[in-house]
Amino acid sequence: MPPKRNYQESSSIIYGSTVPWLNASNTQSSTSSTANEPSIPSTEASSTPIDQDVVMEAAKISYILFHRIELDGVVSHALDYIGVDRSSPSYTQWKKKLTTRQSSWHQATLNGTILSHVQKVAHSYHSANAYKKLQFLPQETRDNIWLNEYDKDPRGTISKIYQPIIGVLDLGSIFNTNLEDEEDRAKMAAMRVMLRNKYLYACQSTFELRGVEDKVTKTAKEAKAAQAAAVGGPAKCKRAWEDYDQIDDYAETIVPLENVPICFQLPLAQRVPDPKKAKTTLAVAENKKTESSEPDGNDIIV
Repeated sequence: MPPKRNYQESSSIIYGSTVPWLNASNTQSSTSSTANEPSIPSTEASSTPIDQDVVMEAAKISYILFHRIELDGVVSHALDYIGVDRSSPSYTQWKKKLTTRQSSWHQATLNGTILSHVQKVAHSYHSANAYKKLQFLPQETRDNIWLNEYDKDPRGTISKIYQPIIGVLDLGSIFNTNLEDEEDRAKMAAMRVMLRNKYLYACQSTFELRGVEDKVTKTAKEAKAAQAAAVGGPAKCKRAWEDYDQIDDYAETIVPLENVPICFQLPLAQRVPDPKKAKTTLAVAENKKTESSEPDGNDIIV
């Protein structure tokens, strides 16, 4: 049995609970750098590139967890960190900026990567089963088709679907089933279950609401007409996507922010690393490249 974690020692995985701008009551002026917590230098301007990066990193995490940017949740902590609250003159500007960013991510995922993936799987099924219609299969059978496709390459599939924002997650740790620490393994297993559920829901809602056909339509005009004639269409699919955390079975699998493994996207100049740990960090990074990233058989779906 693996030894219990020594809570005086830091994990090589950076969790949301240790990131200053993802936690309430932290501000640039009150947060100091420690050996275990990355930090960024304070800034006087409220819309500097540093502020932009901090808020957008938080927005990516919010979008991955809840399929929308929650101004009252993860992002509010980042705004607090840079000194912006609802009474701040710049709050309205940030709100507009984040709304625009959410729309662009909806476009990239719902109308781009997810729709393209579902169409590809549906077309492949039709090619292999010319006399069967995917939409007439029982939902359980259809779900197995989506999941079988996902299980061929979980990391690659989820990376493509969340392509504009997935870099904020530490995928190397999430899909590494050989972590030494028992607690880390449990947290990463929960992340894999969550992402697998999100993939399944994305396929279900897109197929049912976007009018995806089993075969390739002959022209782009025909494809557009088929999608426009769908029961729900893009608008309803968007609403269903944003309501993900309102569905109990799926909501129960959403990993708490404090247990989400973070992969920093901020430029090195904006962080203050511990020089004594530079060689250790490099060694850990090199080791991760050689560790297995295959999914295990315990990643069940609800």
